[in-house]
Amino acid sequence: MGRYRVLKNVESAKGGKFFKDEVVEGTPSAKLKDFVSVIRKNTWGDDKNDLILGVDIEQVDDSTPLSNATSTQINNAKETENKMTKSTYTIGAIGLAVGLGFAYYRKSGFWGYVGFGILGSVVAQIGYNVVSKKK
Repeated sequence: MGRYRVLKNVESAKGGKFFKDEVVEGTPSAKLKDFVSVIRKNTWGDDKNDLILGVDIEQVDDSTPLSNATSTQINNAKETENKMTKSTYTIGAIGLAVGLGFAYYRKSGFWGYVGFGILGSVVAQIGYNVVSKKK
């Protein structure tokens, strides 16, 4: 077993959350090259998470002390998650209103209102997520 430092806030494919500068123990994966298996509670329930060496984590000396995520890091991650959710809902509602306005402008029938409302909501959310990811 070796020790590894997490390079950035990352969530594994199985749902385990890791935070920047955290030092964890892991074993190189026998099946996948450049992957390290780290034990951490995840959504799958098997507590085995695979992280990519050089992208998500880097190997450090075995004398480096282990460290867990601080409560501040965990709270900041939850706060960011909540802000993104609220923003997405707000943008979706604005897109819905624009879609309904467009349907009214075109003098559409019932299904026109439904379709343009959904389309406006989806397009607005996708556009917002693309723009906000670039920051």
